Amino acid sequence: ELSQGKLVRLDPILAQVTKIPNETTDWNTLIQKVQSKMTKTYVLRMPDGRELVRKINMPKIVFKVETRSGNKKVTLINNLSVFGIEIKKLCHRIQVEAATSATTTNEAVNCEGPQVTVLGNQVNYLGDLLMNEYGIDKKHIDGLDLGIKKKRK
Repeated sequence: ELSQGKLVRLDPILAQVTKIPNETTDWNTLIQKVQSKMTKTYVLRMPDGRELVRKINMPKIVFKVETRSGNKKVTLINNLSVFGIEIKKLCHRIQVEAATSATTTNEAVNCEGPQVTVLGNQVNYLGDLLMNEYGIDKKHIDGLDLGIKKKRK
């Protein structure tokens, strides 16, 4: 009822779903209870108009820096395809702009879609590229702290 302002009168179905024993409750409590019952889902809209609906938590883009033979470092990037990024175009852009090797591995462990391997510790460059050019928010990226720290003078 609008005359009660912040309070909502629950019908029997809504009371049963939310398990709120009172006849009335405030909007905040009602919305939190309903959202807690919902399945976490995300939708990907591709440039060609297709939509993919996934009923899981959205995975984050994960950076890992590993040391290979000869003390060479490589940067591994997981879960890029979840965000609709074309892997081949990204690899070509990395090769041209960072002047380094960028390859893909189709079957990688704990990775949704192909994994990108970039020669050297390129976390700072790749983080800037994904946030500024592809518009991916920082909260969707893990491992940004693995980049090379700039020295203070």
